[in-house]
Amino acid sequence: MRIPRFRMTLRWMMVAVVLAALGLAASTTVTRREADFRRLAAYHLQSHDLLIHEAGGIYECNSFQRDDETLEQAEDRMYKGRGPREYAAYRASVYHYDLYRRYVEAAAFPYWPVPADPTPPPGANPRVSPDPDIDRVIREMIAFERNPPDSI
Repeated sequence: MRIPRFRMTLRWMMVAVVLAALGLAASTTVTRREADFRRLAAYHLQSHDLLIHEAGGIYECNSFQRDDETLEQAEDRMYKGRGPREYAAYRASVYHYDLYRRYVEAAAFPYWPVPADPTPPPGANPRVSPDPDIDRVIREMIAFERNPPDSI
């Protein structure tokens, strides 16, 4: 049986151009989504840092944890003891840290869908001035995610 001969007609050239355009559009969209997710992750990391300092800072060790409670329960108890304003700031910082982790993962896989953000707790929208060198912050964030320190 003879193999049919492929003829490069105008119709096939148009199909090739359309396929190339679709590939470029998909590549551009994925790159743009990755950059957007990295910016969102940087915003949520800055918000977490600001709010955790409003809550009085982080605890350096888990020596305050009781035998019958998880680390999250112990942190809740300790931050509640600092006062209602500090506890609200702590809950908001946990919210922003969770979103930071979500957007770092979304930036690593920008072609997957991302679920909607959960409802923020009260006081979870601090006024964060955008860092003028946001690209530096994003590079540091990526470097930290790839090579986390042994202890924080």
